Amino acid sequence: MSFSLTITRRESNHDFVSVLREKTETVDTDERLFGHGARALRAVHNVVGFGELACLGYLWVCAITRRLNRWLGISVGVLGAEGIALLVAKGCPLGIFQRRLGDDVPMFELWFGPRIAPLAIPTFMLVTAGGLFLALAREPAP
Repeated sequence: MSFSLTITRRESNHDFVSVLREKTETVDTDERLFGHGARALRAVHNVVGFGELACLGYLWVCAITRRLNRWLGISVGVLGAEGIALLVAKGCPLGIFQRRLGDDVPMFELWFGPRIAPLAIPTFMLVTAGGLFLALAREPAP
């Protein structure tokens, strides 16, 4: 899989001419530049990320439907473990291994772009805390 991510910056937002004077910088995310280990780790990292998003989604489904069950406990455990790992590693723990293998593009930067990526972890933590609060504050459905 190969694609290129283009980042566009405007010099000024005050006039129409500034739109025509955009500076464009290309970040090469071509996986062919990486070794097998870096590609495999990127794939594993994406699977882990999607699994954690599934846990977050299930937390909110349970919070809205007032469902408390074993799968909710597992989801909260996974999200809690990831939160602790993010705090201990001061960022994504798998990102450390990615950089060692030559992959300097963080996963959230691939998913959301360089402008939104720094907001991903704080946003996901707030959404998780909100879902957990809602799930625990309401009585379970009969």
